[in-house]
Amino acid sequence: MSGTASKTYGNLDRSVLRGPGSRNMDLSLFKEFRTTEKTRLQFRAEAFNLSNTPTFQLASAVSPALTVGNAAFGKLTGSQTVGRQIQFGLKLLW
Repeated sequence: MSGTASKTYGNLDRSVLRGPGSRNMDLSLFKEFRTTEKTRLQFRAEAFNLSNTPTFQLASAVSPALTVGNAAFGKLTGSQTVGRQIQFGLKLLW
């Protein structure tokens, strides 16, 4: 079995239901420039969830997606991750 273990439902054992796995790729780049003999300027570029991979939410115990015969049965419709975020920064070191 692969994937992330989900919540228990009723009197089932733990980790009986499985969901899709979760992946996340973060990246940071730093570059320092010497401005004077005693000071440096640091440039930073940071990216969170660089590949923009979603992590889908598992259905709750009372969700219609767990009812056999429902048109939404077995569909993962929600995402619990934030999309790609990129930030830049400058830092003065002395």
